[in-house]
Amino acid sequence: SYRPYPRQLARDILKKMLRLGIRITLFICAGWKI
Repeated sequence: SYRPYPRQLARDILKKMLRLGIRITLFICAGWKI
């Protein structure tokens, strides 16, 4: 079975958190504009 390395797993989590952060930032910016 394929087992991802800790580094790869950390990168995946980091990417997901980064995307979530961008979404939250855009949402807050949109909220400030309105």
